[in-house]
Amino acid sequence: MKTILIATDFSPASRNASMYGTQLAKTFKANIILFNAFRANASPTELKRSKSLYDAMLQSDKRLLEEADFLDPKHELMEVVCDEGISYKSIMDVANEKKVDCIVVGRKGDGVTIKDLLGSTATALTKNSNIPVIVVPEEAKFETKEVKKNKRATVNI
Repeated sequence: MKTILIATDFSPASRNASMYGTQLAKTFKANIILFNAFRANASPTELKRSKSLYDAMLQSDKRLLEEADFLDPKHELMEVVCDEGISYKSIMDVANEKKVDCIVVGRKGDGVTIKDLLGSTATALTKNSNIPVIVVPEEAKFETKEVKKNKRATVNI
């Protein structure tokens, strides 16, 4: 595994998934792309839309850099990318473009349906992705255990 895309919406569930994905990347000595899909507010004129889009991009980029500083203070593992669009489509576009090996997303859902349980972005990714998706529950903690026989790390979710 060389590259992991961690998708975040800056929620507590995403923060936990980001920490999980960062530990996973360290275990596999992989690089990380920390990604956020943002949506600009719709406005009646094109000038206002482009300003709104630019402002939304700046805000997303600022938050991604803050998150990257928290997750990777030495700036050794992480690239930040933001893109305007529908979350799961933007995630897939960047994941395919960057040829990532897996996608990590968080989940907070506790509903009855799969969409409620995983959330709409995680559900769409698991249904449509050609790349492995790791959906990390909000309360999950990353652990590695050494297997002496093969000297490989195993990952528990």
